[in-house]
Amino acid sequence: MNNKRGQNLTLGTILLIILGLAVLVMLVYGFSVGWGNLFDRITQFTGGSSNIDSVNQACEIACSTQDQYTFCDLTRNVRAEDGFKASTTCDLLTRDVEFAKGSESKTISRLVEYCPGLCD
Repeated sequence: MNNKRGQNLTLGTILLIILGLAVLVMLVYGFSVGWGNLFDRITQFTGGSSNIDSVNQACEIACSTQDQYTFCDLTRNVRAEDGFKASTTCDLLTRDVEFAKGSESKTISRLVEYCPGLCD
């Protein structure tokens, strides 16, 4: 006779426990450090190092819909391919923007087209 002592865990159960722990760690990190920092960390690992195109598209949509808050006041975190970052608005992106990476900095000109009359 087979005398089994203890309980068998299936592979599915073990995977669900590991997945649950990963989600729990992400929730704790997100609530303690901030969700923006969590998403920045995730995009670093997924190859999304530059978001200039998506910010540019969002700014163009805000201009075309005449959404003054989104274009003039909403702060965006812009990342360039080489690791330089800037926190700015769409309105300021129509001018020269200073990007920083540690102690280094560089200036990039006009990432977004000017939206006449919206932020005047």
